[in-house]
Amino acid sequence: MTRHQEGAAPLEGAHQAVSCADCHKAEAPGRPLRFRMEGRGFSGQACAACHEDPHAGQQESWAGEQGCRSCHNQEAWRVGTFDHGRTDFPLAGRHEQVACAACHKAESAPRVPLTGLARSCAGCHEDPHRGQFADAAGSPAACDRCHTPQAWKTTTFSHAESRFPLDGKHEKVACAACHAQETDGRGGFTRYKPLGIRCEDCHGTSGKVEP
Repeated sequence: MTRHQEGAAPLEGAHQAVSCADCHKAEAPGRPLRFRMEGRGFSGQACAACHEDPHAGQQESWAGEQGCRSCHNQEAWRVGTFDHGRTDFPLAGRHEQVACAACHKAESAPRVPLTGLARSCAGCHEDPHRGQFADAAGSPAACDRCHTPQAWKTTTFSHAESRFPLDGKHEKVACAACHAQETDGRGGFTRYKPLGIRCEDCHGTSGKVEP
């Protein structure tokens, strides 16, 4: 190892833990091991000279002269320096805490895709409302009408902007008193619509809230 560090191709980071035989291989059975590695992926050389590209070239348009080093280093293969703000999908709020592999999932080809991924909420997340807010054509509603990436459970929804603005004592009624929990084959969810907005839809003909 000492001699290697004194030569033209010193090993850095995780490369120091690689077995000699992984790089110094015989060109054919019975031939001597190769020690001159011209054109192979050592210091100053391209990573792809030794390593398969798991991204199938998707990074070439923006990686620049640094190539793999624009996101990775030799200490570990995991991404350490990539700025998602450079893309057309900058991360905000809770998205900043999501592991890269949660969205960039290993596939057959490319094994780790970088482009062409879903960017809509419905492209990654199951609809917890079971399509209640889909439009007339069945397209998913824009989640950012009520939610933000900062915290999913905290909403910006205002009943005053709905077809049933709350006033008087209705303002003090617990949400669950009108929006009941239901269950389907995928589990529980909250019923938001369709709901009746006439007095008798909730209070019946007796004037009391029905259980």
